[in-house]
Amino acid sequence: MRWGLLLSLWACSTPPDWIEEAPLLGARMQDDAGRHLYLSHAPQRVAVLSRAALPLWYKLGLDSLIQATCAPTEYETQRSLPCETPALLQEALIHDTSLWIWTDTLEKLSGLSTNRVYVFAPKSMEAWLKHWKMLCLLYQKPQALWEADRLEKIWRSFVTKTTSTRRFRVAVLSPSYYPTLLTMAHPLAGLIQEAGGIVPYRGSTPWWPGIPAETLQTYPPDILLVPAQHPERLQDFLAQYPTAHGFPAVRYLRVFTIDNSLLENPWSNPIETFLFLLRILHPELIGIASPPQALPEIPQPAQE
Repeated sequence: MRWGLLLSLWACSTPPDWIEEAPLLGARMQDDAGRHLYLSHAPQRVAVLSRAALPLWYKLGLDSLIQATCAPTEYETQRSLPCETPALLQEALIHDTSLWIWTDTLEKLSGLSTNRVYVFAPKSMEAWLKHWKMLCLLYQKPQALWEADRLEKIWRSFVTKTTSTRRFRVAVLSPSYYPTLLTMAHPLAGLIQEAGGIVPYRGSTPWWPGIPAETLQTYPPDILLVPAQHPERLQDFLAQYPTAHGFPAVRYLRVFTIDNSLLENPWSNPIETFLFLLRILHPELIGIASPPQALPEIPQPAQE
């Protein structure tokens, strides 16, 4: 009798194995900080602090769930948060415990329960598509999930093709006044590599100011991207580094413009960004005769 009672109590206190896999009991996921998270239900109130994540929520028709953002908003249901000041940001969020918070870093939210926080900081198309699919499953969006699978097949097909092609060194100029180059730490660098390019400039920050001339000589760019809204940055760059006139990108007129929006937030529409880069780096892979129009005129070095 005693053993029967003990076995009954043990059976009641130990959940069955299928609990771990039961989809109706919640959702398990992994964010870009590598943390494994669990949601018992799909959150109906969300704060999206990541500028890169905001377009994804709108694309999936989930914008009605957004209660707060870092950007100025015209929606009465949304409030703009003081994201530039971590103390004020945490104060604004700490009491609203029903919010699911999407952010690109945990640093500003150290005072909050990390169970409420999801880190969105993709470094590849695969990671971005993973977020898309997770939201589709969580909020039951079968049509959008099908679209994500379709785009993933197309993307993987192109990436596979680029592995057997030449990989061009790509340099990207910053919109800022002083000539600076994009580094591997910039979000755009991952998409450049997936499109068949190489970003040879490494640094701990997205932009590398004061590039040593010897570095440019060691890794001369085959392709140069210039901010479309600031084409004069090319002239600034060539004035700062006169030897750049001999780089393959300049010598063979492979200088192209890139929209500032792609530099500031490449993950707002990574499919468009990836195809834009692919048209420049490997137009033959997507069946077009020539890449986007290069800059027609490049400043020439002053004659002695």
